[in-house]
Amino acid sequence: MNVIMDHVSVNYGSVKALSEFSASFKSGEVTVIVGGDGAGKSTLLRLLAGEITMGSGSVVGLPDSCGIGYQSADSGTWADLSVLGNMNFVGKIFGMDMRQRQRRIDYLLERANLQDARHRSARDLSGGMRQKLGCIMASLHEPDLLLLDEPTTGVDPISREELWHLIDDEAKLGRTVVVATTYVDEAMRGSSMILLNHGRSLAQGNPADVMAQVPGRLFCRPVRAGVKAAVKVDVQAPAQGAVQGAVQSAVQDSTGQTSPESSEPAKAMQTWRRGNTQFVWVPAENPIYPEGCQPARMDIENACIILLKSTGSGSDRFSLEPTKDARVRVSGTGAMRTELVRANSITKRFGRHAALSDVSIDVNAGEIVGLIGSNGAGKTTLMRVLLGLEVPDEGTATLFGEGPSLQSREGIGYVPQGLGLYPTLDAEQNLIFAHSIYSRVSELLPRGAVKRHGFRREGAIRRLGDRSHAVHEKRHDDSSARDPSPSAYGKALEFARSLGKTPVQRLALGTRRMLAYAIATAHDPELLILDEPTSGVDPVARMELWNQLHGSADNGAGVLITTHYMSEAVQCDRCVLLSQGKVVASGTVDDMIKDHENPYISSLFKNRT
Repeated sequence: MNVIMDHVSVNYGSVKALSEFSASFKSGEVTVIVGGDGAGKSTLLRLLAGEITMGSGSVVGLPDSCGIGYQSADSGTWADLSVLGNMNFVGKIFGMDMRQRQRRIDYLLERANLQDARHRSARDLSGGMRQKLGCIMASLHEPDLLLLDEPTTGVDPISREELWHLIDDEAKLGRTVVVATTYVDEAMRGSSMILLNHGRSLAQGNPADVMAQVPGRLFCRPVRAGVKAAVKVDVQAPAQGAVQGAVQSAVQDSTGQTSPESSEPAKAMQTWRRGNTQFVWVPAENPIYPEGCQPARMDIENACIILLKSTGSGSDRFSLEPTKDARVRVSGTGAMRTELVRANSITKRFGRHAALSDVSIDVNAGEIVGLIGSNGAGKTTLMRVLLGLEVPDEGTATLFGEGPSLQSREGIGYVPQGLGLYPTLDAEQNLIFAHSIYSRVSELLPRGAVKRHGFRREGAIRRLGDRSHAVHEKRHDDSSARDPSPSAYGKALEFARSLGKTPVQRLALGTRRMLAYAIATAHDPELLILDEPTSGVDPVARMELWNQLHGSADNGAGVLITTHYMSEAVQCDRCVLLSQGKVVASGTVDDMIKDHENPYISSLFKNRT
């Protein structure tokens, strides 16, 4: 069954959730809708599911309600029902007889690897298991049209792979499948893709067609000389030599002659970073070369970034100070290699369940350490132990050489999964409140309590707090006041004010995540602890946040980050892999991939981008 949409618009008051959207969805194929929060993905799927009506346009080929299977973004499961209870409830709604229902349930539970969890309640399932349950519930009655809204967001890589096997199975049976996702790499899993932003289609077709639609030319260069690139880049011409600094606005022609800096393509160049590779996009086809770069072949992630940025899309910008020479991050000694946090043989139990078992990990200044693993592996629990928010049953945790405490936590910037923002306050109010907490903590501590060898002193923290208070007071006297300080706080304040007086709950997810990061870094912390900071954001917001992370590490901060996105894991200096509360591997991603004896590790990385 083919579904054709022609110039469809959906309005929520004055907001256009879909604008003149046209597309076709074919039977036996998977169409992947890629976009960030607020792009219009859920509106599109809800329209196809019959939950909302269009304002204008037409849709042809939709089956009746019994021929549609729909999984909402929250998994679509009932928390108080068991796995079997959820399946049987849906089967009865669609009028399936007992024999037909039982046959289909047994088949799908086995395919989803949930047969041993059939009597567990949905609330007791891991995130990945719950999403798999939602997927097979939507496909239980063998619908002609299967709609899945972000079934893999926040799901560990192995569960994501299992979900895609289920999706592929349904397409092979001739169903029309539409999958919404924020993960760009998943576009490669479909027969076709649509890049959606602010309700408009930016590109459509199979991934190769979308990459071919990208205007201009793409170049690359290494950020750090002598360091292996985190992203595999297929170059198209010999390197012209590394440049030890920012990409210049001047460009070279194919003969190597430098063109004037006033060149329009040079002015319009866009740059971004993925690991140790800096990419440069020139929006012109004429044979010019950014100085010190070499041409690179397009991949789907860079294609989406370019298409979004070339239309002025993406999150609001937040920039740190210019980074130091990034080579320090690799070859630095002394303070640059100072150990910031360490877990020694940590065991943490909740009742009879061991969330962590004999876990050891450390993070040094100037490096990014990725904490990866499936849902329920213990990643968040480990972070909470390191922060002093949970007390280990066995083992020790140290922050800056001492046990986690009020004073040692002053050197940390923390972004939890829930972001830690106050939804009814605006961005500036969130920043001022959070920053005043650090100021108040300094005043409550005995003089000299936060002095640590090799780290910032109490006075620096107190000055930041005083500045926060002064800025807050000056706002009442002069609404146009701007903090002239080039400090991290000044940068964060400028960014927060640029978001206006809108309550943060109404900001786009990518913007909220950038705000949470800005607040976490406003007091210039030595250590950043970030729990899935990019989950659910669009490619540009993800790229911009990682640019900031690399900048923080280049400036000497340590970063501990959890992620389910393998193209982010390869950007880390090293990773620690947790499984069922235990460390099963550590090192660079390439080091772990070499461990073919461990099937968990092999399956985790086999489809990485």
